[in-house]
Amino acid sequence: MKKYLILFLLFCFCSSENSAPKIIFNNCPEDEVVENNFELSWEIIAGDSDINYVFIVFNKDGEYYSRVFFEKELNDEIFPFPKANTSREFIQFVENNEKNGSTIFDINFSISDEEQRSADNTCQITFNN
Repeated sequence: MKKYLILFLLFCFCSSENSAPKIIFNNCPEDEVVENNFELSWEIIAGDSDINYVFIVFNKDGEYYSRVFFEKELNDEIFPFPKANTSREFIQFVENNEKNGSTIFDINFSISDEEQRSADNTCQITFNN
């Protein structure tokens, strides 16, 4: 009987999978954008732990352009961090007002949760205006 109990507990321990957070793009364009701006819709899906860190980096034509980060400990009042087992959609405005012709933006989003699990995803937007 002890043998079955040990096997059962081992099975339960090994099969309990923690869910990590995810970043999903709802409209990352595959085609070139001909306007001067684009509203990128993205979503954080929290796993089984609260999100506590968000980092966004903009690269323009392969070069660093801008970044912003939010830590829950310091920015809980200004950024709506998703709680465990919830999701939240965001809009990121991307503008290409400085240059005509082809410009490529790589926007990288990184997140982590209170269990130190992380996720990242990149959307590439090509402007041709």
